[in-house]
Amino acid sequence: MCQGYDVVKMRLKQVYVIDSQSYLTTATGSCTLCENPLTSSRFEKLPIAVQDWLVNSNCRLGLFSSSLSPVSSLVGSVSSVIQNDWRTAVGLAGSTSLQLEGSRSAVSDFASQPSSPLCLPTGGILPPYESQHFYSPHVPPLHRHLWNTLHLSGGGLKEVTSVRTCLASLNKVSVCEVRNCVLVGLSVGLGLLDASALTGRCRSILSNRDSVAGFSLGFLNHMTEVTGGDGWQGEVSMFTNDSTGFKNWLNRIQLNPDLVSYSILPLPVADFNVSANLKAVVRQPSCEVPNLSGQCCPLQTRRGRLQVTVINAWGLKGDPVGRTEGYVKLWYGKSYRQMHWIKSNDSTHWPVNGSHYHTCRLNRGGFAFSYRLECDNHVWTGSQCNQYKPSLI
Repeated sequence: MCQGYDVVKMRLKQVYVIDSQSYLTTATGSCTLCENPLTSSRFEKLPIAVQDWLVNSNCRLGLFSSSLSPVSSLVGSVSSVIQNDWRTAVGLAGSTSLQLEGSRSAVSDFASQPSSPLCLPTGGILPPYESQHFYSPHVPPLHRHLWNTLHLSGGGLKEVTSVRTCLASLNKVSVCEVRNCVLVGLSVGLGLLDASALTGRCRSILSNRDSVAGFSLGFLNHMTEVTGGDGWQGEVSMFTNDSTGFKNWLNRIQLNPDLVSYSILPLPVADFNVSANLKAVVRQPSCEVPNLSGQCCPLQTRRGRLQVTVINAWGLKGDPVGRTEGYVKLWYGKSYRQMHWIKSNDSTHWPVNGSHYHTCRLNRGGFAFSYRLECDNHVWTGSQCNQYKPSLI
C-alpha cells in the first residue's frame, strides 16, 4: 500500500511513496497498533500515515465469464479494478478514447501477440475470498497522494483464453462454445462441479486438437493470473477434480491478501513548474519525425526524402578560353539546389551512390546522376509515397 503504481502495466512498482520502515521500530508514535480479527485477534502494526482502518470480512465464492473482442475491450476489463476517475487529476478527463490503463499489462501483452486471434474470451474470473480493509484517506488531506482508498480483498484467479477464430471455425467450433466449455471445465477442475458435467463435445473442444489443418498449437491458448495467497500458480485441469492446490491457496488468503480494487491519484511533485511541465509532456506525445504532427499523424501525403547525386560530366564547353567551371542546378517543384563549382575541368567527377542511374546528353557534352526516393518512415509507401502504411512510431 506504500508503493507506487504503474497504471499502464497495472502493477506495483518497487518504489515506496511514504516511509514504510520506520513504523516497524519501537519508536513512540511511529505506528498504529490494531487488532486483526482475521488472524485470531493478533495485533499488527500500521504506518501512522494510514487512517480509518476498518475490517469488513465476508466470503464470496463464485465463477463467471465473459467474451471480449477486440483487445481493447479485454484491456478495459483488466483496468476495471481502478474504482475512481484518476485521469481528471492529470488533465486527461476528456481523453476517454485513449487506451491507457492496462495497455502494457501482462494480459494485454498476451492478447497482442502476433499469433493471437481477434476474438478473446475471458475464460473465468474468480474472486473466491473477500475480506476488506478500507484505508481512506491514505495520506493526510494537506498533501497530494497516490492511494486514496484501498480494498484489500483477499485474492482471485483470472484465466484468459484466446481463440484462433478462423482455425476454430474450420473445426466447427464457435467462440460461444469455447466460453461455455472453459467455464464448465474450470468449475470441474476447482471442485465446484462434478466431472460428469463436462459433455463429450466440451471434452473435444478443450483437448485443443486441430483435426482439419493439423496446426500443432491448436486453436486455444490460455494464461492465468493469481492475486493473493502464495505458492499456487493457478494451474488446474479442466477434465477432473484438481482442486487441492486451489483449496490450500484459499485457506492462506487471510494471511496473504492482495489488492483487488482500489482508487489512485497521481504522485506529488513538489516544484510547481516541474509538475506543470511533467503534465504537459505526459499529455502531449511527441514525434521527432518530419511530416508528422505531435500526435504522430501524417500532415501531408506524397512526402519523403529525395536524394540526388551528381556523378560526373564530360565534354562541357562553357568558357571561350580555357576549361569550363562546371556546376549543376536542380529544381524540383519550388525546391532549388545548386552544386558547388568545379574549377577548370571539362570532365568533372562527383562521388556517387544511389538507387537510380541516369545520363543526360547536352548540346555540348553530357552528365550523369543518380537519385533515390525514400518515403517518410512508418507512414507512406508505394512508388509515389501515396499509399498509407499503418505502423508504430
